[in-house]
Amino acid sequence: MYPWFMESVWSIFKQLYEKGFVYRGFKVMPYSMGCCTPLSNFEAGQNYKDVTDPAVWVSFPLLDDPTVKLIAWTTTPWTLPFNLALCLNPNSVYVKILDKMKNEIFIVMEEHLSELYNKPDSYQILERFNFYSFKGSHLKEMHYVPLFPYFTNVKTAFRVLCDDYVTENNGTGVVHQAPFFGEDEYRACVANDVISKDTGPVICPIDAQCRFTDEVKDFQGQNVKDAEKLIIKYLKEAKRLVHQSVVRHSYPFCSRSDTPLIYHAVSSWFIRVEDMVDRLLANKSKTYWVPNSIKEKRFANWLRDTHDCAISRYRYWGNPIPLWISDDGHEIVCVGSMEELKQLSGVSVDDIHREIVDEITIPSRLGKGLLRRVPDVFLIVALFDQPPFKNLIVNGIVSGTDGKKLAKKEKNYIDPTIICDKYGADALRLFLITSPVIHGESLKFDEKGVQNILKDVFLPWYNALRLLIQSYDQLKIDKKINFIYDEKGLYSSMSLNINVMDTLIVSYTQTLIDFVKQEMDAYRLYTVVPRLIKYIDVLTNWYVKLNKKRFKGETILEDCIFSLNVLFYILLTMAKLMAPFTPFLAEYMYQILRKLTSQSTSSSSEQELSVHFQMIPKSDHSLVNKNIERAIVAVQTVIGLGRAVRERKIVPMKYSLPEFVVIHKDLSVLKDIESLEHFIREGLNVRKVTLSQDRELYGVEMRAESNYSTLGKKAGVKIESITQQIREMSNSDIKKLLSNGQDESPLTIIDEVPIESEDVHIVYYIAKQTRFEATAEQEFVVLLDYTADASLNNEGLIHEITSRAKLNPTDDITIYYSVEPQTSEIARIASEQQDEIEAILRKPFVSLSNLMNRDDNNVVISERC
Repeated sequence: MYPWFMESVWSIFKQLYEKGFVYRGFKVMPYSMGCCTPLSNFEAGQNYKDVTDPAVWVSFPLLDDPTVKLIAWTTTPWTLPFNLALCLNPNSVYVKILDKMKNEIFIVMEEHLSELYNKPDSYQILERFNFYSFKGSHLKEMHYVPLFPYFTNVKTAFRVLCDDYVTENNGTGVVHQAPFFGEDEYRACVANDVISKDTGPVICPIDAQCRFTDEVKDFQGQNVKDAEKLIIKYLKEAKRLVHQSVVRHSYPFCSRSDTPLIYHAVSSWFIRVEDMVDRLLANKSKTYWVPNSIKEKRFANWLRDTHDCAISRYRYWGNPIPLWISDDGHEIVCVGSMEELKQLSGVSVDDIHREIVDEITIPSRLGKGLLRRVPDVFLIVALFDQPPFKNLIVNGIVSGTDGKKLAKKEKNYIDPTIICDKYGADALRLFLITSPVIHGESLKFDEKGVQNILKDVFLPWYNALRLLIQSYDQLKIDKKINFIYDEKGLYSSMSLNINVMDTLIVSYTQTLIDFVKQEMDAYRLYTVVPRLIKYIDVLTNWYVKLNKKRFKGETILEDCIFSLNVLFYILLTMAKLMAPFTPFLAEYMYQILRKLTSQSTSSSSEQELSVHFQMIPKSDHSLVNKNIERAIVAVQTVIGLGRAVRERKIVPMKYSLPEFVVIHKDLSVLKDIESLEHFIREGLNVRKVTLSQDRELYGVEMRAESNYSTLGKKAGVKIESITQQIREMSNSDIKKLLSNGQDESPLTIIDEVPIESEDVHIVYYIAKQTRFEATAEQEFVVLLDYTADASLNNEGLIHEITSRAKLNPTDDITIYYSVEPQTSEIARIASEQQDEIEAILRKPFVSLSNLMNRDDNNVVISERC
């Protein structure tokens, strides 16, 4: 931290101190016996174990009538020497009973009698106390006989309190209070003036190693957990032990030392904030959070229940608290600046880190010798009546695959440097941004998620750039043309361009730019990145795949150049949009693309030297075409359905099929598809696309099935009966049901249960044996003819051969082949379709048997398959 910043915190803190907001008190925190240090509540929750502990029932005779005894239950007998009070639930019923075996009178919660007595005839109820009636009022504030003689000088102690934290879950409904060893006990005792949070005695007689000090003479020097047997023995001898047993429960352990944690009070400096709750809530409303639900629920509830803020920690690193205090703690000086420290101490400093100020002392004005700085450092400070920030993104916590906190001891994480070396920092960054962590939820880290980002996002994106460079090289070789990106020409020609996919991808890009700006302005990263990833999918799996022939120059020259211009524009825009999220990959791609612009490196402006010097692109709404976007969505849907049928029938995409039928009742939707039908033929590798509004013409029938995930919750025990009735619906019944769905909700009522559209799955099928396989989604029904003739099989085999070559378009080589046996189908196709194979490869395709004077030194690469 910079000294000027640290000094500003000192100045603020002094203002708080002078206004009386600062005091010294105690905070009950988890404490590690092995590490001898307090832990955060989060750290304390990372290592719970099932353990067996002693459970004791202890009697507390009332001072006014020692024959009547309150019975308290605890699983931490070591805290009993520090008992200062007993606490009861004000809303529960307590009873005074006669223990027939012991002939003693006890008071316990009626709900827990069965835990103390196995047989009802072992006791007799003498009187009931309900704390909302006058009968129970004499129990509160009653005094009792202390268990131990150690702290009898505390005049406000050893009396009965009431608090809602005492529950009916277990025990006796009487909770013993050792306020410096439990958060609820501390709060209840402060609220009832047993102790004071900033003055009065501190009953915490254990040392840093959790051993009893000399204030507890009977157990001095013993570890608190080890002393429990002796404490129980003491209770027996004092006739205060009513009953004992063991209990198995979940208990927190230190994740570093693997020793049991205890809770005990730790000295801290506090700022009074309980009186500021209304101001805090008012300032909260001036801030913007992502996600907003955490602001309005979790954080707002935390503020309403907030307590005075502990601002200090026992750490070396941090801003030192500027308090100098006398040895007896009665004289305190608060310093607000380096200049004031110089005036008070006579020492001039230009830095106020601990290694500097810890050695500085201030002479006492009251004759108490030298004042020394308290060893604490700041955790947080607040002063001004305004929020400390305007916008906040709340992140969740990343845990190991086992759901536990990442820790070296657990070995439940992979070194981040290994992940970055293996997949790249961008892949890790994008994985985290797309995970639940970015909107305040937890994440179990899985390396496979990072790997998927590389496979599903980066490689397709990079391959699109690679295709552009290969097409550029091919154009240079074949046409002697150096492609240069022409941004002005692109915009002026878009209105004249008739290629639907160009119009679509450019329109999508404008919509994407608007979306990214809108969501980034609102700090919603969790919506931005998934949309960018979806766009990359549209670019690589639709636009690039359906335009490869244009990129490779297999159409007219002007169309090839224009398609490359569009692809360049898309990739350049993507690099700029992705730069904040994938800074390294975006920069790499930008530097490659920059070489294809009209500006040379030497004449580039400073802004053009890096993608990170660029502004986020602005959209051009004149390039948006919602009609084509709508039509393409329909085409994507039917192609996706067609591919699903291929996968179901195990027919690879390389094998062409005869016919694909699309059925939809809306003629306008079919007309949209008709205008883009050639994309369906290419995207599904089919010869013919047929459009129809008539399902019955193709023998398509329907059956209804229950959606158990939604209907099961509503139907309960009626689910089987309702499912049977839904299954028995005829075609006409289902048609009527679907027609109801247009205007009515629910669709129908069966056995008094309303049936909504999400409760029913409609399955489309062809009842008779035909050449078609059917599937449906979003009112589309598609049929795929999965039979193939000889010519279609030949096309598949040609694709099998050409895909093995794996060539760059600019590779100047001859491909030789050899097929065994010579009678195979592959051998026949290689021979009969040589011209077509060479046209696809754009390279000579020659049988190895025709090669004369073979020289293996000229072989670039070979493959046997």
